Amino acid sequence: SPAVIGYIHDFELDINDIVATLMSLELKGNIKIKKNIEIINNDIKNLSLNEKYILENITEKNTLEINMEKFKIMVINDCINSNLLSEKNFVGKTIISSLVYFSSWFWCVNVLDLISDNELLSNILDKCLTYYIFISPLIFFIQIFKNYYESANDPFIRNRKSKIINKKIKGLKNFINDFSKLDEKEYKHINLWKDYLIYSVIVGDNKKIINQISKFIKIQY
Repeated sequence: SPAVIGYIHDFELDINDIVATLMSLELKGNIKIKKNIEIINNDIKNLSLNEKYILENITEKNTLEINMEKFKIMVINDCINSNLLSEKNFVGKTIISSLVYFSSWFWCVNVLDLISDNELLSNILDKCLTYYIFISPLIFFIQIFKNYYESANDPFIRNRKSKIINKKIKGLKNFINDFSKLDEKEYKHINLWKDYLIYSVIVGDNKKIINQISKFIKIQY
């Protein structure tokens, strides 16, 4: 679904992804967007979780009222169900990054010490190395908390499958920017350009369509 593509592209969700999802629902025949959002087909059996959530939150006033956090949960579940995400291993990341940091600093000091003919500089480097040995455990634990915090906020990374898709998204974005005028098209052109027009919204290049449809959307954070 468009929101899944948008999420694995930059790990963020915004109005662009919601607009693209509505456009996709129109192509699938579930809704019609003109002066408002009109539901014309409630069949949800072939929709993703996030598309179902969007369709279920179109109000009686024919507008969309959506909670972004709930929408994000649906999108992430769709990504997991499609095998597009892996969980971060913050412990392994901490150990590897710390070892690289410690060893590079250690060897740098020792090499400078070996090639230096200045006794004062050598003494300073020796003291630096001594202090470093004492503060290295502190640096290690700071690194652990830093990586744990990052994993808690965004516990997922792209796996091999989603990395391949993301490269294709970047290529498509370059195509849209360099060889087409999809950023100038309006929503009325959706039946002609179909998915390409949706992709132009996902990658954030078509401001016209975003402005046309976002007025029907109310987002809660």
